[in-house]
Amino acid sequence: MSTIAVVLCLITITANAVMAVADLVGARFVLANSAAVGVPRSWLPMLGLAKAAGAAIALPLPGADGLRLRRVMCGSR
Repeated sequence: MSTIAVVLCLITITANAVMAVADLVGARFVLANSAAVGVPRSWLPMLGLAKAAGAAIALPLPGADGLRLRRVMCGSR
């Protein structure tokens, strides 16, 4: 896997994790954006958990081949 692919995967994982935390804590900008598009406030914790799961699944699991897992998650062979 090329260096740029690894860097892009790590940036994507970080962005998902940051937005998951923002959803879970009810950040002001998240509340404003969700209200603007009609997403109920009660959905935010579940959306945050879904984003966190997406970030976590891309990380290497203990005992797993981390490089192979990243290849699968990032789509490179």
